[in-house]
Amino acid sequence: MTSRLKRLVVAAGMYGGLAAWLTLGAGCELNSDVKETRYGGGPDGVPPLTIEPVSWVFNASQTSKTFQAVGGEAPYQWSVANTNRGVVAADGARAVYTRIGVGGNVLTVRDAGGQKASATIEQR
Repeated sequence: MTSRLKRLVVAAGMYGGLAAWLTLGAGCELNSDVKETRYGGGPDGVPPLTIEPVSWVFNASQTSKTFQAVGGEAPYQWSVANTNRGVVAADGARAVYTRIGVGGNVLTVRDAGGQKASATIEQR
């Protein structure tokens, strides 16, 4: 080992949204460097907002479906693109979409950080 090698990375991984590196420094001292990882869609350390399911097809006998916001930052705001085709009743990260008519619609959720996610809905 040369004197220029100051650290040897002995473990790396993702733990609760943080990238952690365990390093072995010169002189056999054990150091832990933890650096925050920014997720692609969210502000500092907030996971990207998604909606589950991302799409849904209602058959003629179905009247409602529960959707879930995943990630993001509470509180959440839910809306539908066309209130003539369906309405949403929300309680935090959960929302129940109830169909009114036929055709397509879009259910959207927004979080406190300004992220948004949408699900497409088809009603037959």
